[in-house]
Amino acid sequence: IITRLTVFMVVVLIWILGEGEFQNFGFAMTVGVVAGSWSTLFVASPVYLFLKENGPRIRNRFKRR
Repeated sequence: IITRLTVFMVVVLIWILGEGEFQNFGFAMTVGVVAGSWSTLFVASPVYLFLKENGPRIRNRFKRR
């Protein structure tokens, strides 16, 4: 979370303070950081909960073979 916040602050500053192509790059990076953080939060959380619940059962299934 701290890394994402630091990267987000830097790319927003590049977007706001940059000129020309740097400003466009900062905007694209800001969109990418937000989208990546959003998808990580809503994809990784259900996967983690699924594996936490079903992990031992899945591991046992592969041990028997």
